[in-house]
Amino acid sequence: MWKIDEALKLIRDIQPHARMNDYNLALAGGVLDKGFSDNDLDIIVIPRSATRKPNKETLIEEFRMQIALRGLVVSKIEELPEYGEGMEGRKLTRLILSNEQIIELIFIDYSLESMG
Repeated sequence: MWKIDEALKLIRDIQPHARMNDYNLALAGGVLDKGFSDNDLDIIVIPRSATRKPNKETLIEEFRMQIALRGLVVSKIEELPEYGEGMEGRKLTRLILSNEQIIELIFIDYSLESMG
């Protein structure tokens, strides 16, 4: 189960690194709506610039490090090409943790190519 306090702590711990890699993070989904989720933690990953390509791999590595600091391991990473029907420009990276919790990183693509 994800609770809002642990979700906010994770996002706050990663946000400075995300900004250095040209991303902002935002909480979404059940944790935001209800304060908890039995399923997963949804985090929107928003590029800070439409002209620079953010470093996704470095951001995912920071998630791995922060999860390890919490005594867990990212045991599997799943890349989904699109996040939901009719949601072009949104790509999903699912981090499955050693305790079977899930973090879904929803990457928004505001690049000039995707808007054309």
